[in-house]
Amino acid sequence: MKALTICQPYAELILLGEKLVENRVWNPVYRGPLLVHAGKSKAWLDSYQPLPAHMDFGALVGICELEASFTAGAIRRKRVPEVFHHLANHAHVEGPYCLVLTNVARFDAPVAFRGQQGMFDVPIGVIAGDLQALAAIKQIPPSVAVRWFSGVYD
Repeated sequence: MKALTICQPYAELILLGEKLVENRVWNPVYRGPLLVHAGKSKAWLDSYQPLPAHMDFGALVGICELEASFTAGAIRRKRVPEVFHHLANHAHVEGPYCLVLTNVARFDAPVAFRGQQGMFDVPIGVIAGDLQALAAIKQIPPSVAVRWFSGVYD
């Protein structure tokens, strides 16, 4: 399953539903389920105030769907599908590319895992229990549920 390392406090803000996009200098082709990996770095902690009360580092902390990717300018000018117009004034739309993250769900407990630059693969066995727990409470992202229950993630 694909994962993306996101520095804190931003990984936590995504899990809290406060940050709806992740900014990158590259435009991913991939769309679908995406694991949120909270990076080890504490270099960005001074960039946001107030800090979330709790943050994990160096771990897989949740899952979401990478639904779309647009330039920040396209979002601000509303040159994106209407369903994304609400992002035009979102504080975290910085770009150059904004990865739109939806259906965010937090794992019950962080799963220690080494991150990487760019998108990277995580063996499904590493987070299978977390996906089952989210499925039990119906908080698993729809694209994951379809793949999980059809046997794609064995």
